[in-house]
Amino acid sequence: MGEENTTDYKTAADALKQVNNILSQFFPKDKKFIARAVKAIQLSPDTAVEIAAKLQKKVFDYPAKDIPPIIRYVMKEDFDIK
Repeated sequence: MGEENTTDYKTAADALKQVNNILSQFFPKDKKFIARAVKAIQLSPDTAVEIAAKLQKKVFDYPAKDIPPIIRYVMKEDFDIK
């Protein structure tokens, strides 16, 4: 049972790194937004994998210039991260 929890934490940590990388790529000057998002994910790590998957899908599905407003919308509407 302990190993399952460790795996979940590793998965959440990997997802958090992925989210941080995506946000840093598209919001290089908005460190406060990145910090708020990372903190919100750290407070509820069970959402980390879902958020990472959703952001990754948006990055692949849309042109780069359209991604920042889409990411902000998804973070706000789906996960209440402002």
